[in-house]
Amino acid sequence: MWSDYIHARTIDEALAALAERGPSARLVAGATDLMIEIELGVRKGLETLIDITRIPGLDQIRLEDGRVRLGPLVTHNDCAASPLLRLHGLPLVQAAYEVGAPQIRNRGTIAGNLVTASPANDTIPALVALGASVKLRSATGTRRLPLAEFYTGPRKTVMQPDEMLVDI
Repeated sequence: MWSDYIHARTIDEALAALAERGPSARLVAGATDLMIEIELGVRKGLETLIDITRIPGLDQIRLEDGRVRLGPLVTHNDCAASPLLRLHGLPLVQAAYEVGAPQIRNRGTIAGNLVTASPANDTIPALVALGASVKLRSATGTRRLPLAEFYTGPRKTVMQPDEMLVDI
């Protein structure tokens, strides 16, 4: 169980906490998957939760340079209700609507599901089919890669402990 809880107000603040605390820290927004992992004992050595829900602008769905962009705080219900995604990403809208109960869709984030890398995830196949990519950022730099290259196996990604998924 964690002993420290940090409310980050900026991405830089969250990244600094990740860099300082290393693998014992975890970013949280919806935390729907993380709480289950903690309860089941899957997530060992967790000492710090870094809450990113107070960082402004991370809950936006927008069209930029001809591509739909999802911030890391976009929930499943945000996707299911998005006119922009209905027009440009219907498979994601349909997948997001199928996730759990309304309470989970209201709280759980698309980014959180991607980072958890569960093989039972509803949104991963839709996003891969749509040609999605993810942008990862750390205190030392940024990288973007196709979502299909983000996964190395069940519940495993190429994401480093000091990185944050900042854009889909």
